[in-house]
Amino acid sequence: MAKAGGKGGLLLSPCFPQATCKYEYKEERTDMNTQLTKPNKIQPPNPCGSDSARIAQMVRACALGETQSHGPVSVIPIVEEGLSEGPDYLSLGEAMDSASMVVTEVSEEGFVPILRVRNLSPNKILLLDGEELEGAKQNRVLNTTVLIPAEQEVTIPVSCSERGRWRYKGKFFEDSGVIMAKKAQYHKSSSVSVNLKSNESYASNQGQVWESINCLYSKYQDSFSPTEAMHDVFKQKESLLEDYLDHFPCVEGQRGMVLFAEGELVGCEVLSRTGPYRRCHPKIVKSFCIDLLDLPVEKDDKMGSSEKAKEWLDSIENWKSERFKSLGEGEDLRLKNGVSHGNALVAEDTVVHFVGFAPHVIRDDERGRSGRWGMNREEGRDRPGHWEEL
Repeated sequence: MAKAGGKGGLLLSPCFPQATCKYEYKEERTDMNTQLTKPNKIQPPNPCGSDSARIAQMVRACALGETQSHGPVSVIPIVEEGLSEGPDYLSLGEAMDSASMVVTEVSEEGFVPILRVRNLSPNKILLLDGEELEGAKQNRVLNTTVLIPAEQEVTIPVSCSERGRWRYKGKFFEDSGVIMAKKAQYHKSSSVSVNLKSNESYASNQGQVWESINCLYSKYQDSFSPTEAMHDVFKQKESLLEDYLDHFPCVEGQRGMVLFAEGELVGCEVLSRTGPYRRCHPKIVKSFCIDLLDLPVEKDDKMGSSEKAKEWLDSIENWKSERFKSLGEGEDLRLKNGVSHGNALVAEDTVVHFVGFAPHVIRDDERGRSGRWGMNREEGRDRPGHWEEL
């Protein structure tokens, strides 16, 4: 695959072969970034798989709600049943609304892979893997989930989600209201896991992130962004995404969801606390459904089932896992089982957040089908950062 010019060696997107990097991707490292990229792998004190069992135990302790369906897409809510919610925290949206957090570039010049977060409140703040921050010199997405300690400053690992802008439109970042598309998040999370394993870095494959965003624009050719911003696709598809959200409301006690497309499980996402989950629910639904807008909306007989969901969730117990020190509070868990993989944040002996991806999230990459879920086999070949490189 061709590479962009310059020292960064950034990949050009096969969907937009003429695309070029509109800013210089700097390679110098700061003291903060040195600390950022050395999270210190934690050797598990228990036999392999014990961390996976902890996550499986958490989801087993919850109940599966009634299936919600809209055309070929089905959602099964994950509902609490008296489970401990662990540490108290605010979601990104709650923290921004209450002026409890300030997010800025790390310096006046800025440095693409990291941002500075100042927690001004006595509460912890949870930032989710894939959540987007909008503003400053360019929009970014979180490379992993981070629990920001109360009244502390943390440098967080991010990826650019707006390739065509490297100039200030304000000093501070805001909540864009978006979690990146789950297929794009799968590939980003895969590359972060590869980098953690190989060089203990929370960095992503930035070229792959751009490729995933560009392929959304290639898929939805009526969408346009002058700065190739991921957020603009979501804004321009807002009415369709809201239609899905209307069919998948957050139910009482919900703390997560499992999503199916055409009867095949795509993935799941779970938070430890119902309040923050309710705030994040619209983001999570849209992050799954943005990949599905080209599926026919006619009623599909292939629906998800609680039995399939339970079987897949139970299988997490047997996934391989590794632990790393989080850049905030707790530990960052990386799990895999073939093409399926996931990541979790554990703090105060609680699984605070877990996102898991089933093989169906990248079915076109594997089966060579074009027109659904984005890239075909030719475009998905030899993709750096793919989980199978482990």
